[in-house]
Amino acid sequence: MPSVELIEYEKVAYINEMKDYLKKLKSMEHNQAKKVSFENLVKSRIIEENGEFAEGYEFARVNARKKRQR
Repeated sequence: MPSVELIEYEKVAYINEMKDYLKKLKSMEHNQAKKVSFENLVKSRIIEENGEFAEGYEFARVNARKKRQR
């Protein structure tokens, strides 16, 4: 079982990676950042190529549809 210190280290490393990723996105032109974000969401299987949420994200899919209907 991993130690608490190892878990904490991995959590901090992940947060720092995400901060770097967001900084890079913010430094890109809007269209390029949108393209990179979309590709990463597809690669992560959060959304599908058609832009809809993947099956495992049913709650997000339902909420997105509700917002579009308003």
